Amino acid sequence: MSSTLKIKSRKPTGQVPYPLLLVEGPEKAGKSLLPVVLSTSERVGMTYWIDLGEGAADEYAALPGAQYEVIEHDGSYRDILEQITAVYNEAARAAAAGEAPVVIVIDSMSAEWTMLVNWTNDRARRSKNGVRKLQADPDAEIDPTSNLWNDANKRHARIMDLLMSFPGIAIVTARGKEVAVIGPGGAPIEGRKEWKVEGQKNLAYDATAWIRLSRDPRGAELVGVRSLRMQVPEGQTLAMPMKKVGSWDVCDLETFIFETLGCTPGKAHVRDLQRLRGDELQGALEEVARLDEEAALKAFYDKAIVNLGPEDRDTFNVAVTARLAELRGPAPEGQPQVPQDGPTAPQEQPPVGQEALPEDPPAPANDADRLAAAAQRQEVPA
Repeated sequence: MSSTLKIKSRKPTGQVPYPLLLVEGPEKAGKSLLPVVLSTSERVGMTYWIDLGEGAADEYAALPGAQYEVIEHDGSYRDILEQITAVYNEAARAAAAGEAPVVIVIDSMSAEWTMLVNWTNDRARRSKNGVRKLQADPDAEIDPTSNLWNDANKRHARIMDLLMSFPGIAIVTARGKEVAVIGPGGAPIEGRKEWKVEGQKNLAYDATAWIRLSRDPRGAELVGVRSLRMQVPEGQTLAMPMKKVGSWDVCDLETFIFETLGCTPGKAHVRDLQRLRGDELQGALEEVARLDEEAALKAFYDKAIVNLGPEDRDTFNVAVTARLAELRGPAPEGQPQVPQDGPTAPQEQPPVGQEALPEDPPAPANDADRLAAAAQRQEVPA
């Protein structure tokens, strides 16, 4: 073991981080209303609302004092992730400028997980084994394999990484209800019920605070919280602060965030989370898929390739070459590929039989140029 390795450490700040709040409950319990009420507070900056399968964002703007914007997306995972990233970047800018904290709202994470479950089931049906079973029986049950579920969980984790390290206040909603307890044989156990949050199984674990709303009687309770300032007794819940908004009794998120949790704008910090990776290759491949500009992709290639072992470079080169081809798109039909430096002026043609032999192209100056040349030829660099 090398004696030159140095410890990398820092002193803890002791500051309360920006919270990620999970607000869940049955239908029509007022989950979507809470972040709208919070947006009326002078203690928060702009609120950005990402509506996933709820359709409530526009109507609530009629609440007096509501200040939020609705994020537009096309319903695809990629577009949703990109918009969350864009809000993340705006929140980081606001925090660095000393402005009031930005609020991001995702309504709801139940719909987000349903989207990923449907994607997983569709992939299972398109697999070789799924196609074979469906050809024999169009109504056959196709169970997704564990690798497909792993992919769905990775997509969910990319969203949660942004929310858990969000440089502002993050609020996610989810549907919750009582369901029958399922026994070992798969059948419900008579007379036994449990509460279930509809969403990815780790959603409540990842939240700073877990808030449950009830409809009859109307109220809110704290199920769990990560805080030194308060503790939820085992097997119990705590009543949440409430306030009157028109004819509604609603959970007072402003008081809970700034008074109960003690989150102080200007002093609150972003949760220090480093995404764990089994190797450098996986993180590099995910970054390649995320980048949508050729210049950024080339810059990342030069930076990442030196950190990869020889056994990973071929896989990385294939991924980057394919991504370059995707970004450039096919050449217009009947037209040659335009060189990167632009079209050249037409040259006078020599007499037939006196054509000059083609010159060898100059050697690429660096790995990025080499990769770009390979993408032009639709080849994988050696």
